[in-house]
Amino acid sequence: MDRDWLDGYSMQNLSNHWIFDPFKVLLTSEQVDFWIIHLNGFALDFSIGFFLIYNRTRPYALCVLCLFHITNSRLFTIGMFPYVCLATMPIFCDANWPRKVLKIFSASKSAVKDNDQDKKCTTSLLPAEANRAKQKVKKLKGAPTYTLKIGWKHKVVGFLLISHIGLQAFLPYSHFITKGYNNWTNGLYGYSWDMMVHTWDTVMAVVKVVDHETGQEHFLDPEQRMFDPRVDLLTADWSPIKEVSWLMPLLTEFSSWRKQITKLEKEIYSWSEYSDVIFVADFPGNLQGIQIILYLIFIFLSVFHKGKVIPWHN
Repeated sequence: MDRDWLDGYSMQNLSNHWIFDPFKVLLTSEQVDFWIIHLNGFALDFSIGFFLIYNRTRPYALCVLCLFHITNSRLFTIGMFPYVCLATMPIFCDANWPRKVLKIFSASKSAVKDNDQDKKCTTSLLPAEANRAKQKVKKLKGAPTYTLKIGWKHKVVGFLLISHIGLQAFLPYSHFITKGYNNWTNGLYGYSWDMMVHTWDTVMAVVKVVDHETGQEHFLDPEQRMFDPRVDLLTADWSPIKEVSWLMPLLTEFSSWRKQITKLEKEIYSWSEYSDVIFVADFPGNLQGIQIILYLIFIFLSVFHKGKVIPWHN
């Protein structure tokens, strides 16, 4: 969880999905993005584990969690992940939860049987047998109690559990080992509790691969400019415990522009349903060419920071 999520920028325009239409009866799309998706999502992730622990709150928490996983299965293409989460939800229940479920379905039949058995027990229990039962209870109360001795097996299991819990608590703060912010450098990304934190806009980038033996050029699916284009990634030195010298810095100092960009975006979208907005940012010393379709009637260019923009046409 980072500042971008709490400010409502991580999942923008997700409210356009049909699954959030019921919320739009009372809220705007921007309010759904901020309050329902970002803040409620944060509250769910932060509190759902505590609600699953207690018996009184667990049924309500399981219902909310079920809706959450079903929503994820509709919103994102993440394969079996939400369905595996649904299948593992009973782990938080008591060990005898299957018997409780079966008891609910057979409640009417079992109630009749229980009533018949109670009647038989009350009529067949004679005074002499009742006295014997009381004496047995007294003997059991006076029996010596035994304490459980903790052996080496218990100590090993306890050590493994504590080590596992400590490791899971440490991993989210392991960025100092991997030399960089994991969301950006991808150092040990899969072991840092980070999931679905990247949103790539690849409309302005091209990845070119050059075969050194034949000189032939290949173009791959574009990605955001994260790496220095002057470095050959095939021969570049990399280690998860060393600083990555050819990784471009994460430009967090421009996050304050987001309100201004959002305001400009709303204004341009209000012009026409065919309006579109493209924001381009690059690092000093790099050049980037942007092709503009000729049939556009009006093109508006705004420069937010220092840089040189040269328009040309063929």
